[in-house]
Amino acid sequence: AALDLATRKKGPYEIELRHRRPDGSYNYTLTRGKPVLAGNKVVKFIGSVLDITKRKQAEQKLQRTNDYLENILENSPDGIVIVDNNGTFVKWNSAAAELYGFKYEEMSGKSFSDFYPDKGKLEELLQQLRKSGYIRKYEIEMLKKDGSTAPYELSISLLKENNKTIGSVCLARDLSETKKTLTQ
Repeated sequence: AALDLATRKKGPYEIELRHRRPDGSYNYTLTRGKPVLAGNKVVKFIGSVLDITKRKQAEQKLQRTNDYLENILENSPDGIVIVDNNGTFVKWNSAAAELYGFKYEEMSGKSFSDFYPDKGKLEELLQQLRKSGYIRKYEIEMLKKDGSTAPYELSISLLKENNKTIGSVCLARDLSETKKTLTQ
């Protein structure tokens, strides 16, 4: 198909191909070329073939890893929220959507601080996070979509890239039922 198109358009082409080897394994090549014209007629093609098998295997491995991590995130029984360095939501799993009542699409562009009615308690949490880089089992009241508040237990860790903070990941649990059971 790429050669046919290159022949019709009389222009360069690039195509990735998968080849089955005699032993049954596969390799991948990147083929680039351009037609050589005699007048207005294509008489031959010149180009190169590059074995890209290792690159394709690395891409496939990366995709499997991403799929695996996405599966963990989406199937966690706890709410998982990821924010960037400005506190804007980057990722929001289905458990978090259930806990807070918001779908991820509704959260896009919003700040995590909108969920904390007690800004003093939020500032205390942030100071502790900046100081140690993480927080474990921190209890705080948070807002839900319906405007009500509920007690949550948060565990938060800063996310780093090249030793620079790029955001944070938060694991959240609604403690409403636990607190209700303890008071009965």
